[in-house]
Amino acid sequence: MKIIFLTRLYLPHIGGVEKHIFEISKILAKNNQLTIIAEQDNPSEPEYEKAPFAEIYRIPLGGVGESAKKFTIWSWLFKHLDLIKSAEIVHIHDVFFWYLPFRFLFPNKKVFITFHGYEGSQPPTLIQKFWHQLAAKLTSGNICIGDFHQRWYGIKPTLVSYGAVYPVSQTKHRIRKEAAIFIGRLDRDTGIVDYLEASRQLRLPLDVYGDGPLLSACQLFVQSNRVPARFYGFVPDSANFIPGYKYAFISRYLGILEALAAHTSIIAHFDSPIKKDYLALAPFAQFIHLVNSSPAIVATVAKIRDNYPTALIRAGYIWSQGQTWAKLADQYQSLWTLPK
Repeated sequence: MKIIFLTRLYLPHIGGVEKHIFEISKILAKNNQLTIIAEQDNPSEPEYEKAPFAEIYRIPLGGVGESAKKFTIWSWLFKHLDLIKSAEIVHIHDVFFWYLPFRFLFPNKKVFITFHGYEGSQPPTLIQKFWHQLAAKLTSGNICIGDFHQRWYGIKPTLVSYGAVYPVSQTKHRIRKEAAIFIGRLDRDTGIVDYLEASRQLRLPLDVYGDGPLLSACQLFVQSNRVPARFYGFVPDSANFIPGYKYAFISRYLGILEALAAHTSIIAHFDSPIKKDYLALAPFAQFIHLVNSSPAIVATVAKIRDNYPTALIRAGYIWSQGQTWAKLADQYQSLWTLPK
């Protein structure tokens, strides 16, 4: 089949949605012809490239203001209408507004959507709920990354996934540092402030992989309080380092799956009701430790130190090994073949 993916960014190995699309594309391309359309994040990215598994088009948006962006995207898509015309399937990754005019121009086209996460760090607004529900209504089916979408956005999932991970050998990296690794954006909703405070109180070494608006404030806190933390900035594939640590301070699906596969204890921070459900409604919730404050992090680390949860870690590892990229690609393939 000829498939189009519409996605905001296409930057392989960066994590999250980008890695999701990259990994499933490699598998789906074996039996399908793939085209990926994304925004051009910076001028150094080619507007067109032929990857081994897909044709990739990037829409140049240099100098375009946020309010005018949608019109620029629609204009580009109209100029490249043949791409949509020739596609048997259009699959949207979150950016439903991109396709809205074409939904009525091609009323019989099979269109699907993946809802990957939630916007911002707070419960969705009425406008955000409206767009999700409209997208669900005007598409032939959807994949929700997480079951929280049904509760918070009022949409019925066609299929639910929690992402995927590559299988990892049980014997890999048995020697671990009595230390923690943080992977994520340096902002309040990822828990970095509470993780650093817990590191200060515990004198627990913490290696921080990521960037974000709180970087300078976090570095100042570490310096002022002699916190045993080091900052490495954004490092592609930083998940490869997880097996060397006893604790993972991670609270996003992909990172959690990677930490489960690495036999590492996961302490996942939430700061809002939606983030709590994002974590607590997932099947892996039984294998991780949910916290919402630095005292809770301190208490959890102390508990793990005193009674290392070998059985829990083993159960999480076994579950993670069933969440493969091949399984996720099969979900896409089965979604596209559902009766219209």
